[in-house]
Amino acid sequence: MVLDIGTGTGILAIAAALAFDRPVIATDNDPIAVEIAEENAAKAGVSQSVHAFVAEGLAHPTLRRLAPDLIVANILARPLYDLAPAMARAVQPGGYVLLSGITENQAWATTARYASLGFDLEKRILLDGWAALLLGRRNASTLFD
Repeated sequence: MVLDIGTGTGILAIAAALAFDRPVIATDNDPIAVEIAEENAAKAGVSQSVHAFVAEGLAHPTLRRLAPDLIVANILARPLYDLAPAMARAVQPGGYVLLSGITENQAWATTARYASLGFDLEKRILLDGWAALLLGRRNASTLFD
């Protein structure tokens, strides 16, 4: 299962639904964004795979019961930094987080934050001053040592 935090228009959720054969949960703290994400998923023909609802970060009770293989988030660096512990608890061992919305200057601090919580940098993509980070979660036994 894929989790898209801060889905906005739903573009990452839609891309995940098209790329992977698994359900996608898309959340945003803005009810209007959730409505737009649902409309866009329907237009893209993936409304059966994408389920969107209002949630603040990973605090929603439904999200606490999930164990996604992949969490994607295209939000600002500060919220990504703050959400790191919750993402570390949520994603399956061996799973991934794909983070964007980070400037090139913020990429190393964000990477270090996630590394301190049991993630390894798998790939870093830089484009026009922006960064995307793919981080893989290590074994659960080393996660909170």
